[in-house]
Amino acid sequence: MATKRFAIAGETGSPLAARAVAALTLAATLVPTSCASPSPDTHTRPTTATDGPVVTGEPAGYNSDDIRFAYNMIAGDQEGIDIAALVSKRSTDPAIAALAGAGTPHRQSEMAILKVLLVQWNENPNTQSGPRPGMRGLIDQEAVAKLNSLRGSEFDALWRDSINGLDAGAVEMATNETLAGKNVDAIDLAKQIRESRQVEIGRIRHTKEN
Repeated sequence: MATKRFAIAGETGSPLAARAVAALTLAATLVPTSCASPSPDTHTRPTTATDGPVVTGEPAGYNSDDIRFAYNMIAGDQEGIDIAALVSKRSTDPAIAALAGAGTPHRQSEMAILKVLLVQWNENPNTQSGPRPGMRGLIDQEAVAKLNSLRGSEFDALWRDSINGLDAGAVEMATNETLAGKNVDAIDLAKQIRESRQVEIGRIRHTKEN
């Protein structure tokens, strides 16, 4: 079966993100917060007639690289959403406001899909002990504190650098997922993340030049 391309919110207006959130809400009720995860390198987990991937219907094979990618991308997406929320009160640059407004829906959709996948893999999408090996681009706490205190051009400069770092990290992690991951849905999403972040990096560069 051919892998379907995810339609991230803001690209085509597809209701996939809404369906992903609904699927996550349903699936999360079946995953206790302290559940132990099975060995992530199992070729496929046991399935039943109604137990299959939510997104494509492909066999639910996955490995530890898929799990690491999902958790780390969720962490990076959440940071991107958090600092985008600061823009309306601290930025004076309309281009920065446009970047923040465009990026947040993409990150929210990615997180919804990744959490659905984690539920399929018997992982708890609401629990993370911290970045896992391979995490790139997270904003350090000193930069976060500065973003919460700066305004105007100083804020804009640090915000651009912070988002650019997150994007570069996402491109690297997505590339690694396409090379080492096993789950067809995670790999397909990784390809789209890599493409969208490269576009955003170009837009960030444009705001610096103008």
